[in-house]
Amino acid sequence: VAIDGITVGSVTKSWKKSTGVIVKNNVVNKCAGDGILVFACNGSLIEGNKCDGNGWSGPLRNDLNFVGIFIIYCNDTVIQYNEVSNQNYCTDDGQAFDVDDTCTNSLVQYNYSHNNANGFLLLFNMNNNGHVTVRYNISQNDGGPFITVSCLDSSYPMVMTADVYNNTCFTNKQLTEMLEIVPNSDMRKALNKRIVLNVYNNIFFNKGIEGLSVLNNDNYYSYINFSNNCWYGFSERTLPEIEPDR
Repeated sequence: VAIDGITVGSVTKSWKKSTGVIVKNNVVNKCAGDGILVFACNGSLIEGNKCDGNGWSGPLRNDLNFVGIFIIYCNDTVIQYNEVSNQNYCTDDGQAFDVDDTCTNSLVQYNYSHNNANGFLLLFNMNNNGHVTVRYNISQNDGGPFITVSCLDSSYPMVMTADVYNNTCFTNKQLTEMLEIVPNSDMRKALNKRIVLNVYNNIFFNKGIEGLSVLNNDNYYSYINFSNNCWYGFSERTLPEIEPDR
């Protein structure tokens, strides 16, 4: 397939949203772009799919970004019981999952991610998104941060919060950090509006680079609430100073 394996919905957030969309029990392998992409839907379900080896055209070009399962302009989406593996890295992205621009009340749970080029989850344009819950997922040997937070436009007034809990992340890859906030000018402006991650009750197990950093920038710790996580193989300097029981 020349770009995406499965694409559902309209391509602009201003159009009327589709409802009743279910993308379930598909196998999507070796597509040039995204495995599954859902645009502009209300109440959609993405469940039980297997995506492997997609995004292979990304390394050949410098203007394309792909992920395994990707939603944008969607409300009340449930992404669960999927397996995403071997997603290729492009100029950016290359994660298993992406909750992208103008998504509200997204639920990412019970998924298995492994050997993806750039990590488990991208939260893109966070300050234009509503609440996201990320729970009960497994990330094994993904090649990038467990979660990457990015912002495209700091002009949006909304403040997005993500609850990240009861996930297990194991890696023996040579990562730079476990959590990443992309340090561009829009992200710095957006952080002033208090974009927050609540990260609690997770297991982060690093067998790769010795003394892996928890977060890519010490200045961003105040925007993440850490609580009751288990850390193995991380730099003591970068561990959150206070990990209260939740």
